[in-house]
Amino acid sequence: MRFFRAIGLVTLGVLLGVGASASAGSAIAQAPSGRLTAVGPSTEWAGNYPFRFIKDTKTNACYLVALSGGEGGGSKVTVTAITRADDMSCF
Repeated sequence: MRFFRAIGLVTLGVLLGVGASASAGSAIAQAPSGRLTAVGPSTEWAGNYPFRFIKDTKTNACYLVALSGGEGGGSKVTVTAITRADDMSCF
């Protein structure tokens, strides 16, 4: 009797799980937005290393970003490192 009760509860759980996952709608991707915006007119340089302050418009957080590439030949600029900065740095 205990065996049949356990099998019944497992079957009920499986049916509830399948029903819940079947009734859930698919996730819709958000459209890309300009969430991160560069602050200031230009890139700051520390020796040979370019840095830039970036502001997150959703959370109003400020980040300091180390960049690479883009010098001289118009190659694509990439983010090398990023760290959270004081929020007053982006004003």
